[in-house]
Amino acid sequence: MSAVSARVLDAAIEWQLRLDNIAEDKAPADFHAWLAADPEHARAWHQLNALSTHLAPAATPLMRRALLSRPASRRPSRALLSLGLLGALTLVLLASQRPLTDYLADARTGAGEQLELRLSDNSQVTLNSASALDIDFDAEQRLLTLRSGEILVQTAPGDKRPFVVATAQGRLRALGTRFLVRRDGDRTHLTVLQSAVAAHPSNSGETRVIQAGQQVDMLSTGLGSSKPAAPAADAWSRGMLVVEGQRLDQVLAQLSPYRTGYLGVDPRIAGLTISGSFPLHDSDLALDALALSLPVRIERLQPWWVRVVPATPASP
Repeated sequence: MSAVSARVLDAAIEWQLRLDNIAEDKAPADFHAWLAADPEHARAWHQLNALSTHLAPAATPLMRRALLSRPASRRPSRALLSLGLLGALTLVLLASQRPLTDYLADARTGAGEQLELRLSDNSQVTLNSASALDIDFDAEQRLLTLRSGEILVQTAPGDKRPFVVATAQGRLRALGTRFLVRRDGDRTHLTVLQSAVAAHPSNSGETRVIQAGQQVDMLSTGLGSSKPAAPAADAWSRGMLVVEGQRLDQVLAQLSPYRTGYLGVDPRIAGLTISGSFPLHDSDLALDALALSLPVRIERLQPWWVRVVPATPASP
């Protein structure tokens, strides 16, 4: 769907403010006349309401009420209303994609981006898509704090300072190694590819050494059971997602950080399983590949609003 002009979008925003909490079918006749006067009017109204509905259902009505509560003689200009609403929607969109504090991190990546860093001790760190990292090296230790997302760490030999990755759930001390750390909600996921890592949850006296070829989930209160590492767990650093017998909703959750906007799945097909390799830097191609392998279709309302649904629509 093509973009609309600023003039028409401005008019649509004004109507949206005027019709706050009023059902569209109960709107005044002059609104329907404006809507029918030009196809661009209807397109602007649809785009604005899709954005408001899907990205800012809570924040937008509150802002509208605040704006409309001003005395008429002191209301801001239409351009100012447009700018204010756009600013609020932008902040909500940013916050829906990642915590706003991520934007203050020492290093971060956006959706679909990766970043390779060589640290001052010659260790190497690769940030996966939508990741944020703080770096704090001093005379006592080499500390990385993973705010969100995932990193691949290859420590350099010859430095006696402890090398630690900290998250909200605890601390991971490298024992001369190559490993992955991923923030996943209220847990931290560790995969050790070489050597070993000592894991210490923040609210537990437990410390466990995780060996190469193992993975574990760390909560702040303790560690889960160690399990064999997933095949090609670091394939993302080479631009690929490799899965074996994974649920569709889990695969989409791994593709989601490589996109901007919403990527959802119909619950009726969320449990379908799939194996294969998918390109991470062309997530649309990856989604189309899913549709070739499973009885699903890709429903695209907008480039930023995509949903995977059953190939055959449900009967009415």
